[in-house]
Amino acid sequence: MNLSDLRNGDLLAWRRPSSSGKPAPYMSLVRLLCVSDFGHVSLAWRVNGAVRHVEATMPRIRVANIPLDAEIFAVPMGLNVSDDEMTQFFANIIGLRYSIKDAARGLFGLVAESDDEWQCAEKCLEFFRSRGLAIPDAYTPSRLVRAVMSTANRPLIKLNNGY
Repeated sequence: MNLSDLRNGDLLAWRRPSSSGKPAPYMSLVRLLCVSDFGHVSLAWRVNGAVRHVEATMPRIRVANIPLDAEIFAVPMGLNVSDDEMTQFFANIIGLRYSIKDAARGLFGLVAESDDEWQCAEKCLEFFRSRGLAIPDAYTPSRLVRAVMSTANRPLIKLNNGY
């Protein structure tokens, strides 16, 4: 699967971070603590024709370019989500803070006590539920990937992004 094949709302599962982005030790720690194949998840978002992704990463939730040197897998969701719908869902979420404490919550299956704290799997899960998908609680990257694949009957495909 190529970057150009990604559509709004496709799930991205990160196994190895970009050398210029998210610190490798942090993602490795998440994978180790969560006994997880993946250390991070995010959602594809086509912005003005460019494929980007929205992610919860320190220090804030943001929209960013998909790095070409990260090892990423995609779960093509087959959702029909417009740019306006993506903007509407994420309008009040982009810029919210994110910390290691938020990531640790996911390990224990806990959700934020307020709407101004999110972690990566929690954000993606809430997005899918807003689209009418009945995905069970899954607050770590690998648990979410497995839950989405089994519930929505979707494959996991390695993203050919240059890695």
